[in-house]
Amino acid sequence: MFGAFVFDAGGTLGRFTRPSARDILRELSVIGKDEDRAFDEAYRRTLHCSPVLAEDVILSACGALLIERADWPRPMTWHRGGFELFRYTRQVLADLQAVYQVPMVVLSNVPVTYEPRMRDLQNQLSPYISRVYTSYEQGMRKPDPRLWWSIARDLDVEPGRIVHVGDQWTNDVLGAWKAGCLSIHLAARHAPPPQATWPDGVGPNVVKLGTNLCDVLPALREGFTEPDTEGEAR
Repeated sequence: MFGAFVFDAGGTLGRFTRPSARDILRELSVIGKDEDRAFDEAYRRTLHCSPVLAEDVILSACGALLIERADWPRPMTWHRGGFELFRYTRQVLADLQAVYQVPMVVLSNVPVTYEPRMRDLQNQLSPYISRVYTSYEQGMRKPDPRLWWSIARDLDVEPGRIVHVGDQWTNDVLGAWKAGCLSIHLAARHAPPPQATWPDGVGPNVVKLGTNLCDVLPALREGFTEPDTEGEAR
């Protein structure tokens, strides 16, 4: 029997509305427009794993993103965007809670500037989602398996009884698999790689495929076999 559900946020439960923190800072950076990958790596490294937007974090981000400290956005700038649930999200969560009656939480890679958005997200998902876990609070990003191990400890459930639901193959599916969890990949935006390239142990026994959140309950009813994983509870 499943012991808990963990959901990704953006692309799974809804979408973050513009402007994003990334977009705001990208306009201020002098990193070349043809170097988006370098910018994104620096952005995630400095802001996705810092629990507080303290001065040292801002200075580190300014240095990594090549932004003048005087140009750093005012605090209210981060409040210009929000989170918009998909029209079916609350109903799907209500159905899952009615059938399984187990804890449901969110696990999301987001920058510390999104703290107001994540509070709003939890309010919108009440009473179905009991807690929102973020990379900035935990000090690490998916696909680090320690995130799922921490959630398993908090919920007092074995990792192998956790089902993670998300739309990104590496962050959501492979991260959960490494932690010893089951997963459902919602492939509307990010198609999975060819199955022949999947790591050994990743297959229908631990991964179900769907298009959006409405496919979760049917996938669960199909059932999983025992996980074959490289991860283990810590």
